[in-house]
Amino acid sequence: MIKVDQDSKGIFLNIISKKQIELRDMLEGINYLKEASHLPRKIRLLEDASLSTVMFSDDDIELLAKCMYEASKEFLLIKHAIILSEPNGTALAYLLKSYNYASNYHLQIFSKKESAMEWLNKDF
Repeated sequence: MIKVDQDSKGIFLNIISKKQIELRDMLEGINYLKEASHLPRKIRLLEDASLSTVMFSDDDIELLAKCMYEASKEFLLIKHAIILSEPNGTALAYLLKSYNYASNYHLQIFSKKESAMEWLNKDF
């Protein structure tokens, strides 16, 4: 579920992941971002996948990175904080981070929401 929220720093996307995250879910989320012309050109993404299990593999990471790169062309800055607890999902998130093709897309992985929000709000 993607919800547009607002705080003292402005608008951010609050993403609550399903119990199982398929590749299709990730691609749909990236496509939403790419087509969301109503969002500010500097955006924060808070993705809570702490109760989720990732159902795709490391073979899909390069595709996700390329799709995120295409979506990032629509923005000046994207700060994306992912909250994870499951080891496989955490490893895949770090792998995705290593494939980052866009200089305006910044991804960080967290285990706690408070730390994720602190990072998202820093220098924004």
